[in-house]
Amino acid sequence: MEDNETHERTRLLYAHALRDPDWDPHAFADAQSWSNDQVTQAILHLADLQLLCPNPHAPSGWAAAAPSGALGHLLAHGHRTVDGLTKELHQVWNAVSRVIADYHPVHADQLAHTSTELLTGVARVTAALEDITRSAKQEIVSLHPGKAVPPEMIEEGLARDRQALAKGIRIRTVHLHTTACTPHMAAYLDDLQALGGKVKTTQMLPLRMIVVDGTSAMVPAPAPEGELAALLVHGGPLAAVFLQMFEHCWVTSAPLPLSGPRAADHSKAGLGDRESTVLALLATGATDESIARRLGASERTVRRIVAELMEQLGATSRFEAGVLATRSGWLGPLHAEPSPEPARSGSVR
Repeated sequence: MEDNETHERTRLLYAHALRDPDWDPHAFADAQSWSNDQVTQAILHLADLQLLCPNPHAPSGWAAAAPSGALGHLLAHGHRTVDGLTKELHQVWNAVSRVIADYHPVHADQLAHTSTELLTGVARVTAALEDITRSAKQEIVSLHPGKAVPPEMIEEGLARDRQALAKGIRIRTVHLHTTACTPHMAAYLDDLQALGGKVKTTQMLPLRMIVVDGTSAMVPAPAPEGELAALLVHGGPLAAVFLQMFEHCWVTSAPLPLSGPRAADHSKAGLGDRESTVLALLATGATDESIARRLGASERTVRRIVAELMEQLGATSRFEAGVLATRSGWLGPLHAEPSPEPARSGSVR
């Protein structure tokens, strides 16, 4: 009922505006006993239909237009709206086409080189571990928290390590201090170092993992109690993240000293007074020049000794080499803190 009344009021106002170009909205409202809101509502409705157009010269501020003209205006407005939407749609379509053409192949290629696989059961995990280690071309790195590997698995692991090292593949591994003290693990790690592997130990490790050539990784995955599960990652940024995690653990861990007969061999062919002095001075941050003066040797000789010591310790910096040597017991009490180099004449301390 209200809609009909509104429609009738709108038609009545339009008819009045056609008859009297000088009409006054307030006078018309008083004559019809309309409220100001009712008059305003009727005017705005007619304006939407283009039947009333703004006219600053008319007393009412509006001029009545013929329905045919109003229809033309409405159609023209509709065409402009449709044209604008069509143009915008074309722009969006062109943008989508460019994205698909330019970037979808890149994304697809990335996905093709990145994959993850959830493995469950001892057999599947063991087979996958053998596959990725067998495919190694450059380096195998691993972290080993938790309990020591059972003795019956040691020989199998050492056989894999021996094959990899024989092919020139580098092996770096980090174990817990407590695990490395277990007799059968200590013997295994000793054998691994004798074969050319690098071993370090630490007090805490984030998770068990193995990374091959920086592109494939295997880490534990949640599984029902009593089952073994692992996540196998090939390519992509996730494998790189695991490699970075290993490198952090490697730098902050200490080299594993050789024990038993091999320790004696190492001592016999190992550090002399000159090497011990170099390591102790490295731990203080000494430069090649100052170490050379202390030894009475050339800087070239010092650089060669430093490079050899860093290789033996698995250190990534000169200072780390000195620190690791001290922590692992390579330096005796007299070498741990070398006496400061005498000041040159005229120098200021």
